[in-house]
Amino acid sequence: MANAKYTEDIIDRYSEDNYERINALFSVRDFDKEWHELARVESAAVAAHKDGRFFEDRSVFLRGAKVKFTVVCASNKQPVSVTFTRTGKSPEVLMANAKGYYELKATDEDGRLQLQCGHYTKIYMLSFIEQPKLEKLPDVWQALQKLISNPANWTNDGFERLRTELTGCLDHPSIPREFAFGVKEFYFGLFHEGIKEPNYRKRLETAFQTLKPFCPYSNYATLICTYFLFRVNSFERVAALTEIPTLSRIARFFETPFKHCAENVAQSVSKEASSSTEILVSNRDFELIRATNCFLDKNFKDCVKHINLCRKASVASLDPQGDDRLTLLEARLARTSEKLAEARRLYGSLQNCLSDVIRVEAEEFLNYKPVTI
Repeated sequence: MANAKYTEDIIDRYSEDNYERINALFSVRDFDKEWHELARVESAAVAAHKDGRFFEDRSVFLRGAKVKFTVVCASNKQPVSVTFTRTGKSPEVLMANAKGYYELKATDEDGRLQLQCGHYTKIYMLSFIEQPKLEKLPDVWQALQKLISNPANWTNDGFERLRTELTGCLDHPSIPREFAFGVKEFYFGLFHEGIKEPNYRKRLETAFQTLKPFCPYSNYATLICTYFLFRVNSFERVAALTEIPTLSRIARFFETPFKHCAENVAQSVSKEASSSTEILVSNRDFELIRATNCFLDKNFKDCVKHINLCRKASVASLDPQGDDRLTLLEARLARTSEKLAEARRLYGSLQNCLSDVIRVEAEEFLNYKPVTI
């Protein structure tokens, strides 16, 4: 009994601590601000609240954990109804206790939580997982690891094999369908990018939004979401994750201003780490990562070689944010080689970059006027 309670306490602490850390990195929505704006225009707006945080549209909890929450409502007069519908079953009406808390019991089946007040309805999709690291289930991690083979050789036959392998390792009774769907969307997105289909962006974004709630409990979800943030040039949050040294190092390179890059970004990595990644990435990003590592190791000849391979793997306007990363690397290489006219041309194309970090560096270089005596 004591051991069971001790284990439960460890899981609770792990979940809370890990949730705070991961949520801070991957939160791209301000739910508090959203609620205030919604409550101002919707007199019957309702939302679920737990431990000082609003539920996300998709929320994930550990099976067996106590899921107790309150409901906040913009109306002080109208009643609120709360129902939870487990997959394939009839709705269950939940009632608040004397302190205003609702509780989900027997949290072993995914379902839909619905809050309603007057004309307003809010729906949350809830998933429950058996253990904090669900990809560590037998055979799943090993199967997922086999998918990391950069650079990828995308063919229709290869894609069908990938689809079969993903289905085989993710159709596990203990893996939520939402998690499996998000992982599949990520790989399908990379395939579509590899064959130059513009809809790859929607698939990668869908993977990120689907897997983000799983990040506190899954290293694999964290890897995919981290790579997505890197893809949209959100370098600061990626650089903070030291558990993924390759992507973290590359993110620190792009986040750190040029004049401080050499001393602030770790210079030494193993030869193996320089040519590998923690997850399958696009072929152009694979070459970009290799080029960046060469630059940091002052191997400028090979840096140019991988930049050229990155350009070869690029399609005009297919990945504008990736174009900005590559151009910044080329501009820094030109500065290092004292090709200032070339650097000015490259930085000039970054003046309207959506990434603040990249745009600021470009503007500072273009506006710099040397002091003459």
